[in-house]
Amino acid sequence: MAFDIVSIPMVKPLLNDALVLCLGVPDMPKGYPSFRDWAYNEGAREVDAVDIIAHKGWEEIKDLNEPQQWRVGYDLVINPGTLEHCFNIGLAWRNAWDAVFLGGHLFNVFPVSLLDHGFWNMNPVALFDWCSANGGRVVQTHFAINGNAGKTVYREPIPDGRSGRGCFPPETVGYALMRKERELDFTWPTQGAYR
Repeated sequence: MAFDIVSIPMVKPLLNDALVLCLGVPDMPKGYPSFRDWAYNEGAREVDAVDIIAHKGWEEIKDLNEPQQWRVGYDLVINPGTLEHCFNIGLAWRNAWDAVFLGGHLFNVFPVSLLDHGFWNMNPVALFDWCSANGGRVVQTHFAINGNAGKTVYREPIPDGRSGRGCFPPETVGYALMRKERELDFTWPTQGAYR
């Protein structure tokens, strides 16, 4: 996926003096510089990227399907639509979360109802249950039709695991900003409705 008019205002306030890790490098909207240049222009201290192949030429090659060790912790880890392409999505999420400093953020762009895009679509309840099990909090969410903020279909707060079910139209993309507030021993979450 790419950064768009929903992603940019969610991430921009977090870039000042931040150590940033991008899980894949997003394309930017027309008229913007490259993601790396944009992040530095907005005040990022350092911008690193990992991917399975070097699409842009500056990524470190890592397979998020496998356990990863990070050279540093990051203030901001950005998943611009990469994790759904990892078959081992639970471990890929853990790798992303493990890279975040205490007090830092994980920003996710993910498909909710996009058929034939990656291996997985994300049920929004996973965000809340992941955070509650692993010391985090969902700070902000948005859902839009294919990245078009003019057609946002569901703004925060979205239901957590106790609130029942809902339905999203086709081509819905989710955006979630999560904050790591406590260091806990890692736990694979069980959906809240069944705990």
